[in-house]
Amino acid sequence: MSTSPPIKYSGPVVSPDVPWETRRHLQLIYQKLTNHTQAFQFQAKQIAGIKTGSTTTNIVEQGGGSGGGGGSSTFIGQGLINDQSGEVGYATQPGDNGILLIVNDASPVAVTLTTDAAPFYLIITNLGAGTATLTPSTGTLNGGASLSLLQNQTVYVACDSTNWFSTAVPVPPQDTPAVTHEWINAYNAATGAFTQTQPAVGDVTGAAPLASPALTGTPTAPTASPLTNNTQVATTAYADAAVAVEKARAQAAEGLLAPIASPTFTGTVTQPTPSVVTGAATDTSATAGAATALPATPAGYLEMSVNGTTVKIPYYSV
Repeated sequence: MSTSPPIKYSGPVVSPDVPWETRRHLQLIYQKLTNHTQAFQFQAKQIAGIKTGSTTTNIVEQGGGSGGGGGSSTFIGQGLINDQSGEVGYATQPGDNGILLIVNDASPVAVTLTTDAAPFYLIITNLGAGTATLTPSTGTLNGGASLSLLQNQTVYVACDSTNWFSTAVPVPPQDTPAVTHEWINAYNAATGAFTQTQPAVGDVTGAAPLASPALTGTPTAPTASPLTNNTQVATTAYADAAVAVEKARAQAAEGLLAPIASPTFTGTVTQPTPSVVTGAATDTSATAGAATALPATPAGYLEMSVNGTTVKIPYYSV
């Protein structure tokens, strides 16, 4: 069983003109009266905490002063935890003054903020996936009707007997190692976690589009092997190599051909055998009269070349 702290003297000021023995005597009388008054107040708050299920076992001293001890705190639950995990609804009690209230459920949690006196404050943290909605029974909360508390978020809430006010407890950012070719594109203030993804081409300022890009400067691409036949991009190095291969092939083929002017043949050279006209033929005399029959055998042949083909034209003696 814990003991209450010394109670501060809060009686009226005794004139310094009063003899010190009398002054001290009066201060002790007022101090005892104050002790009784505050003791009854502490007892009433402890009873209220017991009725609401609070695990408060001590009262925390705040400050100090002359006349004996420090000032007492009205936050009877300070330093204690009220774990409401698994509950989807909770209304704060007088014994929650100064506590840490934990809500934790996969479903939404409704927290009603109530108080019977000020000063009143508590810390609320949501550990569950369901959103915790804080709604004051009277007045407003930060000027509004309610406040949503996401998973892993924590707030301080306090009441001035009329309205409620809250301040979020910041979550420190988590260490996020770099990932090659990825950048940070989102931050979760509730968890302190960053999200990284690989950027799209359109996310990069000045990047060429995928369809019909207008490239500038000196763009590069992989160089394919000479005479590759597919749809990949051909670089200038590929074009030069392909032309060199074809040139070498053409030069090799030309080396096997005889020159057109005064060729020197080797090996066995052949040529087509010209057609020979045989059989009887007739001609028409230049003078009037009947046609004269030509001899069966021509007197000779007149050879001539037509488009590289040798033609023999027979002639006759008549």
